Amino acid sequence: MVLDPSKSSAKDFARPSAQGGVKCADCVHFRQRLGDTPWKRKSGCYHPELLEQSQTDRFLKEQVVPGNHEKINLKGDCAKFQARAPRQSLVQRLLAALKT
Repeated sequence: MVLDPSKSSAKDFARPSAQGGVKCADCVHFRQRLGDTPWKRKSGCYHPELLEQSQTDRFLKEQVVPGNHEKINLKGDCAKFQARAPRQSLVQRLLAALKT
């Protein structure tokens, strides 16, 4: 990677995600589901503004179709990205479970 911006070319900025852009797996809104069916996508971006199909009733939440995270974050600069909270240590999680 070129450090001097006057000597950079278009190929240096072609893939920002490879250069440290945001990753969907690190976002709060990303959920990955196993067993995707070919006609309904269950893995993707569950941000309320980016859903392809949403339901207003709580009992119909299974019918929600998430946004295509590959298209949304194509350049690695998702505007709706929110970092996940760091995972607590095993001891902290065990103590929290004992308190409840």
